[in-house]
Amino acid sequence: MQTVTVITADIIDSRQALDQVAKLPKALSTIHHDLLLTPFSLSRGDEIQAVCRGTLEAPELIRHLRYACFPLKLRVAVGLGEAEGERQAVTSWQMNGTAFLRARDAIDRLKKTRDTKTALSSGDPRLDLIANTILSLIDAIQDKWTKEQWDAVHAYEKAGTLAAAADILGVSYQSVQKRCKAAKWSTVEQAEKSLPAICKSIGYW
Repeated sequence: MQTVTVITADIIDSRQALDQVAKLPKALSTIHHDLLLTPFSLSRGDEIQAVCRGTLEAPELIRHLRYACFPLKLRVAVGLGEAEGERQAVTSWQMNGTAFLRARDAIDRLKKTRDTKTALSSGDPRLDLIANTILSLIDAIQDKWTKEQWDAVHAYEKAGTLAAAADILGVSYQSVQKRCKAAKWSTVEQAEKSLPAICKSIGYW
């Protein structure tokens, strides 16, 4: 067994957006990351899941998932712990372990609240308190992002410079800059980067 991060998402009001849900497999296939053990995949009609190596080392994948699914709204649960069956598994749905149980627990908690859209369960109350506070603040910012802001942030992160992002989007340098500033991208990026450091400082792994 190895320590992993399980990301499980539940599509909110999926039955009211069946056309968009049908397009998700193609959209999910665009999410790539070196730490992904299994790709994001759809199951049971409205649940999405993937498994990453390590302990919350790639929190940006939560944002990448939300972008791939936009404009669908998601509840995203993050479970930290161990995984079993990873060597034989083709998808995350063939695996189990404490990380999966914790992700399921987090999803169940999210379904009982309207305000929070992301929750983490690690088995460590200290880490849960800190990480969930940060994730809630990120949610509050991202919940106001327009499609143009999502596109600008994604392009800027991928391209590395505002000028290159502008070329990708076919807009001016100033437009990308304004959209990223309005989205408070620098704040979100710093918050995401703090999460792996917090795990390490607490000594979770």
